[in-house]
Amino acid sequence: MALRVVHAHLARPAYTKGSPMLRTRSPRPIISLAALLVLGSQASALTYQFQALGTLGQDIAGSANSSVVGLSNSGLVAANSDAYNTAHQYLGQHAAIFDGTTLYDLGTLGSSTENTSASFAAAINNSGLIVGNSNQYNPAHVALGQTATTWQGLAPITAVPNVSSGPGAVSMALTTVNDNGVAAGNALVYNGSGSPLGYHIVRVQNNITTDLGAPSQDAGHHTNAQANGINNNGAIVGVTSNYSTGGTNGFVYHNGSYSLVPTLNASGTASNDSSTLTAINDAGQAIGSSEKFDSAGNDIGPHAIFYTLAGGIVDLGALPGMQDQSAAVSLNASGQVAGYSTQFDSTGGVVGSAGLYFDGTATHFFDFSNQGDGHDHTAASFIDAAGNVYGQFNNVDALGNTLSTTLFEWNPTRDQLTDLNALIQGGTSFQSLDSIVAVNASGEIAGNGTDGQGNPQGFVLNPISIPEPATLSLLAIGTLALIAKRKR
Repeated sequence: MALRVVHAHLARPAYTKGSPMLRTRSPRPIISLAALLVLGSQASALTYQFQALGTLGQDIAGSANSSVVGLSNSGLVAANSDAYNTAHQYLGQHAAIFDGTTLYDLGTLGSSTENTSASFAAAINNSGLIVGNSNQYNPAHVALGQTATTWQGLAPITAVPNVSSGPGAVSMALTTVNDNGVAAGNALVYNGSGSPLGYHIVRVQNNITTDLGAPSQDAGHHTNAQANGINNNGAIVGVTSNYSTGGTNGFVYHNGSYSLVPTLNASGTASNDSSTLTAINDAGQAIGSSEKFDSAGNDIGPHAIFYTLAGGIVDLGALPGMQDQSAAVSLNASGQVAGYSTQFDSTGGVVGSAGLYFDGTATHFFDFSNQGDGHDHTAASFIDAAGNVYGQFNNVDALGNTLSTTLFEWNPTRDQLTDLNALIQGGTSFQSLDSIVAVNASGEIAGNGTDGQGNPQGFVLNPISIPEPATLSLLAIGTLALIAKRKR
């Protein structure tokens, strides 16, 4: 597979000038309102308004943490936050939802005698359905284990029925959900004697849980599997233990059966030989990673992979170095992939990293050229439906300290990196914006940063389209022309 290194310079957004007005011989030129609106839309500059996600209360010093995990097309943000009561007593980490104005506590399934508990939001779909898990307690505040949960908007927390009962505590969690409301996760199961066998994959729809069994198991039926992604056709991807090598294999669950993903090691006998899948689109294209070995059998680290049931595993490559490593982070409906690759020197030290983009045929790497001292890091974390790549650039000194972080958008067609920080009206209240988690169909961006007190906190960037000054003048001229025409 061909590799191309792209050195794209950081550029402040360039305004697109409106089309020049054409002179005509007409003594009374008429500019239609529709034409003016088209010109105005073509000559708009995109900026963003910053919103801090906030937290569910604060400690006595006024500090707390929150983090974004997902974003719906309607602008709802799934998050997790430290929770405190009005007396600043810590209640635990709680799942939360942000509606564009307020961060709401999604609650837990009971609490301990100290009034503490924990819940976790893992994913959100475009209908606002959030899936995850919660610690569960009975009315006497006795811990019962971890239960899979769902939240629909601000409706009360819903406990998902477990698939198996045993002498130990319940342990079940949902990790992914599609736009049809079908979720997947894993659950601890027991044999007839009450001994734990490990984790099976589960599917939940309309609060009905189905045990999908295990992609692989040992002779004693022990297994350990985790679901990482589900598409709108119900295909599930994840990772399962390989009891022959001691490593792992990615898997696809499709049409009632499992298919294991091979690794990039041809022999497949290394003890740490592993693969995993993390996401799948509706076309059945999946991404993940696999350990890569050199010709001498030495493990040189994980490589990003692209996988289909029909085409098998494809190595997306990495930057050349002593240990060439890469990761696939985001996948869109067209099979385009975003991620990053880390480069190492001859001593095994980290040189830096570049963004990774797979266009469906070839892998391309891109970075900020002429920045810092060569130890800098560019990483892509999201790719939208149009193929625009989003991520973050860390300017790092020789000791590995991050000096600054810049969020970017890279358009592969223009081969240009755009500084998103420079587009935020009025700046932010944060010390830094550290990462982009998701971008929705409206162009809203959700991510995580460091607030003014140095605490991790989520944020949202809301897009605002502002007409160019020249366009505003054109609109004014057109309006005057229309008024003058009416007066005649």
